[in-house]
Amino acid sequence: MKVGKLQLHLGKFPEAMITLKQAFEIMKVTHGRDHGLTQNLLKLLGECEMEMKTT
Repeated sequence: MKVGKLQLHLGKFPEAMITLKQAFEIMKVTHGRDHGLTQNLLKLLGECEMEMKTT
């Protein structure tokens, strides 16, 4: 998740999307979909998707 967040803030949106999706798949299993960290990750995925659409 931290790597994906860093990639997002560096503007490396395609790489960030891949990393964040991988983190999401892991966190769904380890923490569950309703956990706060998983929800924060979903927000990051949405932010990344929006950035990719605008660039």
